[in-house]
Amino acid sequence: MDSSNTSTLITDKSDHIDIDQAKILISEALRAPDEDDCYMIGNMNVSTCFFGFQTFVQSLLNDRLLNFESYLQHILSLSSILLVGKNRVHPDLLKLLENGTEDDSINDVHKKIKMNENKFPRLLLMEILDIVQDVYQKKITRIEATRLFLDLTDDQNDLVIRIILCFRRLVEDLPDEFLTSTIKELGLCTSFLQPALKLLFDNPEKGVFFTWTNAINSEFKENNQNNNNCNKLIMEGSSRYIDKENVQHSQDDTIKIIHASLELLDSLIRRHLSASFSSLCLIKSFSVQCVCTSITLPTTSLDPEDPGAYIHTHVRSADIPLNYDSRASWTAIFELLTYLFTCLKEQKLVLETVTKESTVLEQ
Repeated sequence: MDSSNTSTLITDKSDHIDIDQAKILISEALRAPDEDDCYMIGNMNVSTCFFGFQTFVQSLLNDRLLNFESYLQHILSLSSILLVGKNRVHPDLLKLLENGTEDDSINDVHKKIKMNENKFPRLLLMEILDIVQDVYQKKITRIEATRLFLDLTDDQNDLVIRIILCFRRLVEDLPDEFLTSTIKELGLCTSFLQPALKLLFDNPEKGVFFTWTNAINSEFKENNQNNNNCNKLIMEGSSRYIDKENVQHSQDDTIKIIHASLELLDSLIRRHLSASFSSLCLIKSFSVQCVCTSITLPTTSLDPEDPGAYIHTHVRSADIPLNYDSRASWTAIFELLTYLFTCLKEQKLVLETVTKESTVLEQ
């Protein structure tokens, strides 16, 4: 059982895809830019040039494999991401861009987001650092520091206030002792950095709910494949080898799966806040973790007996058979998959019910 205030994370992952399937997916995703909505720098249509680069990259798949070390910009372009940097543009992309376009692109983005205009007040930063230092030296308590941080927000603009609140959150959460090697990267990010930086981007008053994800967000995929939020699954492979488990890695991945499951469940519930609590308790999120040859299927749902808490249950597990003599283990694998698909069909009906309740169509 666990509780959390986290939000949306939807992951749909496949470990294997052949080159022909990849080409089909890529060709469906590539679209020529709209003439009325193009990114222009001077007289140069960057959108059209970028689409030409995407088409070129697609043709490369016919005669070579693309790796991140040598073809990072190529690979990102297939997800409609134009990555530019000073003196770091691949020659293939430079052929389609005018000389100096990469610098012009960076400067144009900086200008649009007013990067050079949003400067944090130097004196205010010094006051913040003094508060942090006083807490560290135990001259003041964390509660006193919180009050001082809130005092600093007087007469400040929205962005400065958000940054101050990020500092306040870090002071409230960080432990007194030094963080040693016992805390891994995932624990550091999810426990301290992510909650603090969330305050910088979250804006509930304007309907903006910011959330960190530890995997690729497939929102674009879901919108274009009509999945209807009924077959989302969080998957995590926790071992590189089938005969040797990295216990610490597996434990970190288990924590990540629980965190992601809660976010997924919370995102589904938030879309149907007007539905009855009993109906919302029927919503489940599913995840699969593979450690060496062992597969585990957990589910996460609201706790009907304790509002605000969650129930995370390992409902099925199975071992992948590696030889003919252990073929009977396939029965448990098939049973796990059958259970999962049966539950997903039930979830479709549950989501239809909560949708009706939240839109007041069922009285």
